[in-house]
Amino acid sequence: MLGIFPEGGITSPVLSQAKPGAIYLAAMSKATILPVSVRGASNAWENIFRGVRSRIYINIGKPFGPFDIKGSKDEKTIKLENYIRELMCRIAALLPEEKHGEFLGDPSIFKYKNENGIDII
Repeated sequence: MLGIFPEGGITSPVLSQAKPGAIYLAAMSKATILPVSVRGASNAWENIFRGVRSRIYINIGKPFGPFDIKGSKDEKTIKLENYIRELMCRIAALLPEEKHGEFLGDPSIFKYKNENGIDII
């Protein structure tokens, strides 16, 4: 089991483009990915030192994969880009709309919300 922030870290309050590492590692190890969203943790440490408990929301989606990224260099690149977009849309489906960032309005998000059965407020 390995936890990865596909964007390369937490640097933005909304979703941004992911790096290919999570999909690449999953494909090489024939693993599935479990999409998870974490919301409300950005001020958690500051709040702890002030004696305030932060409300942190964690939603877990349905696993997907394994991934086939075999082919020519161009084919691999296209497959990685498609899987990365799918991963980020699956994470977006676990977050409120104002957190969707670059993926706002992607029609697959609605599909993944239904698949997960989670109603995000």
